[in-house]
Amino acid sequence: MNKFVKRLKLLMKDYRYTNLDLANKLSIPVGRIKSWKSSQSIPKLDIAVKLANELNCSLDYLFGKVEIDEFTKFKNTPTFKHQLHKYMTERDVTQYKLIKDKICHADSFTRWFKEDCVPNMSNVIKLADYFNLSIDEFVGRL
Repeated sequence: MNKFVKRLKLLMKDYRYTNLDLANKLSIPVGRIKSWKSSQSIPKLDIAVKLANELNCSLDYLFGKVEIDEFTKFKNTPTFKHQLHKYMTERDVTQYKLIKDKICHADSFTRWFKEDCVPNMSNVIKLADYFNLSIDEFVGRL
């Protein structure tokens, strides 16, 4: 996630956001921004989408999957459960296969489908890679 930290700092500088400014825009504690910038944690999907929207960039750019961010009008994202189910159905992938291939843990998968929790971006990136999709495409922003 080193690229994420570099991109976050660069974009914050471009927008002249302090940690407090960005935290207020995202309605999160300022400590969370600090933990991202020090590589102690990464955002969960819902906050990552808000962050990319606020910094006017793609998730793929923000998380280092592409080097150049082309301007795109992003859609509102459907639920993660919806998107995961969509690609599992399209590609004929089962929950068992995702777990067997060590893409996710059984308990995480169950919680995502119950919508008890939002996945962190490392899980989202693994799944997007598994389905051979961009992050933004996988989460439904494109």
